[in-house]
Amino acid sequence: MVNLQNVKVLVPIRQASLTSGATGTSDTIDTRGYRHAKLILYASTSDVVSNTYSTLHVRESDATVVSNFATAAALVGGTATSSTVGFVIPNAETATSSSAFMVLNINLRRRKRYLQLRLTPQTTVSSTLVCILSRPEQSPIGTATDQENSLVVVNA
Repeated sequence: MVNLQNVKVLVPIRQASLTSGATGTSDTIDTRGYRHAKLILYASTSDVVSNTYSTLHVRESDATVVSNFATAAALVGGTATSSTVGFVIPNAETATSSSAFMVLNINLRRRKRYLQLRLTPQTTVSSTLVCILSRPEQSPIGTATDQENSLVVVNA
């Protein structure tokens, strides 16, 4: 089996331009049926490495109601780790790069069904978030319906 055929790819944030101090929230990610999520955040380059996000939260809920989403400390990014911050947000890219700004690997077996990413930049930034759901509970998948994509090419 080819593992990359066994994933679901989503784009919960599509080139969103966020101004300094404004909070952006991704589309809700339904993780039902998957055991692993990889969140890949791309951000526009900056003139100063400290012009990055001031806060970054992965929020979770058992329902899609916005007010039900809560943040676990391990899934909060900040400038230094503490009892309320689980990871340090890296510096911004200062040169054009095709690499991701940040990658978060999340074990979904201990998480609630729905996820969202909430972020606040220190300066105006364009952000894109790609989510790859993998390790499905029922395997293999491979139809366009399962993938929720318009085209699935297998063994091309």
